[in-house]
Amino acid sequence: MSALDAAHLTDWEIIGRLAVGLGLGAAIGLERELDGHDAGLRTHALLTMGSAMFGLLSVGAFSAFIGPAADSNVQVDVSRIASYLVAGVGFLAGGAIVKHHDRVRGLTTAASLWMSAAIGLAAGLGLFAGAVIATAGTLAVLLSERPVAWILRRPNEGAGTIRAVTIEPVDIAELLSMFDSPRGTKRAVSRTTQPDGRHAVIVSGVPIGQGPDMIRAFESQGATEVSWTEH
Repeated sequence: MSALDAAHLTDWEIIGRLAVGLGLGAAIGLERELDGHDAGLRTHALLTMGSAMFGLLSVGAFSAFIGPAADSNVQVDVSRIASYLVAGVGFLAGGAIVKHHDRVRGLTTAASLWMSAAIGLAAGLGLFAGAVIATAGTLAVLLSERPVAWILRRPNEGAGTIRAVTIEPVDIAELLSMFDSPRGTKRAVSRTTQPDGRHAVIVSGVPIGQGPDMIRAFESQGATEVSWTEH
């Protein structure tokens, strides 16, 4: 009798639990990948399937090694692997969090990785309803970002154009990386060199709420002339 046979798991049940974990993780990872995050389909799918495998190990892999120390003294702690999985996935999720200037990015992806580990573990333990419901809830939260962002932007609807003139060239990519480009808006940048040698930068599609902060950012880069035009 093999270890997994002792846990009353057939080969098809093992395959099914791993497949469920893989599929649910892939669904979450696909959303993250379509949203442009590095931790995408492959990362989430491997994480959930790995977690499902650890769940299978918890309930069956050690059954063949169990022997009673005494007639009344038999103890099996199937939660040990699961508890270490919870701690271990924290390191993986922590790697997705990056501080950039005064902003922290990757918190949502880190949370989705942590949730994927829980979903995969549930699949490995055979709690399919919980795994599916948790996946649906996770996708609902992730997909709600777009409508919520649209609602929150409504008081600041509209955009404008910033024109800045500098003596030295400005690292425009670095400057604009400080500002998110909201979904549904299209930001465009053009550069020209004036006859006097100064550099002019025009950024259009700037949300009204970002206008003052972007103007200050250009001024901090040595811009001598900064103007704002609302569309």
